This record gives sequence, C-alpha cells and structure tokens, in this order.
Amino acid sequence: MEEIEKAFQQALENFKKEQLLSTEGRLQKVNNEIAVFEQQYNQSFETYYGTLSSREIDGLNEAVDIFNWKELVDFRNQLQEKIAKEESN
Repeated sequence: MEEIEKAFQQALENFKKEQLLSTEGRLQKVNNEIAVFEQQYNQSFETYYGTLSSREIDGLNEAVDIFNWKELVDFRNQLQEKIAKEESN
C-alpha cells in the first residue's frame, strides 16, 4: 500500500511540474507578443495607454492593436498569478 501511495504522490508531483512548465511556456509566448507591441510603440502599455478608458482607446486609429495589447497584458497578469499560486502549493 505504501508503494502505491508513493507512486501516486510522485505522479501528482510530476503533473504539477508539467502544468507549471506549460503555464510558464504560455507566459513566455505572451511576453514575446507584448514585446512586439512595446517595440512598435516604444514603451509599455501601462505607460502609453494605461490611464485611458476603453471609450478613449476606441476613439484612436490604432484601437484594435491597443485592445489586443491590453488583452495580452491582462492575460500575462493572470498567468503570473497562476504561476505564483502553483509555486506556493
């Protein structure tokens, strides 16, 4: 019985590691996409558009890009929170 419990614990630990690596991989991809926007606009989203409302952004010529950029930043924040939570468990 003890061997079964050890095997289960090992499988659970392996699953957690794979899940964390998967989340970190997605975070890296999102960071790469954000870097393209930051390079294009020469600064971070927060610096450039962070104080604008959705209505104000909608009135800009590049609104589609800005909303996509904002979604990526929001998703990055979610992934970072998820990683922090997974690492603390």
